[in-house]
Amino acid sequence: MTKEEKLYLEAKKAYYSGNSIMTDDEFDSLENILKNKKSEVINIVGSNETSSKTKVAHISPMLSLAKIKASKNTLPPTDEFKKWLNKTSNGNLEFIIEPKFDGNACNVIYRNGKFDKAVTRGDGKEGYDISHVIKHLVPETININEVTEIRGEVLIKKDIFNEKYSEFKNARNYIAGLLHRDDVTFESIQDTDFMPFEVKVFQDNSYFYVNHEFFFDNNFKNIPYCAIIDFNINPFEEIFDIFLHYRDVVSEYLLDGFVCKYYNNEDR
Repeated sequence: MTKEEKLYLEAKKAYYSGNSIMTDDEFDSLENILKNKKSEVINIVGSNETSSKTKVAHISPMLSLAKIKASKNTLPPTDEFKKWLNKTSNGNLEFIIEPKFDGNACNVIYRNGKFDKAVTRGDGKEGYDISHVIKHLVPETININEVTEIRGEVLIKKDIFNEKYSEFKNARNYIAGLLHRDDVTFESIQDTDFMPFEVKVFQDNSYFYVNHEFFFDNNFKNIPYCAIIDFNINPFEEIFDIFLHYRDVVSEYLLDGFVCKYYNNEDR
């Protein structure tokens, strides 16, 4: 392993623990260098920290998103986005646009319509069992009997964090510590939220996605400010400005961008 790869993994682990050792721009530059060198370490998702807790394999990998980064003066990366859109759209320009929450990723699994377990992202292939925390934040049952993975972020509202837990470096660091504790209090759990953003249902050795109506029908927290956008009608710059305002002025949670994904589940 090269010095660059070791530094990359060290920086990634520090980021997920809330103690970053480099800026986001420095990390992205290092990641791009390793991508160009076709390094395998960039495929490692999340943190690989040691723990005495039980490790659980994800039913399907928890992969990271492809990133398009705005400039420091918040100008939208229009050219880069259009290149991505031309490569991936196949003429279909209908997308779901939703906030990208700056929290701790979690995978909640249901079997036969009942809560089975909850797992941290870990390295993307397996994570740690945190069912004892998440079971208090999600419904006990859902209206799907097949094995179901519900991906989401564990979050805390900015005002609650500032009022009660400001001794921690940041909200993500506080949540990460909470998820790995065995002695969490009911109050501390109730101060957090599980925000789902994706549902995968497994059937006949394959899977399909379920749209966001599932969250409302099954009493999950619903993603705020989610929209269906046609980029033939709504320019990218317009969407960028709307979500930048939402992040800076409106959102109750910390955000670090917005997510763009196909509205048509078969294309996704």
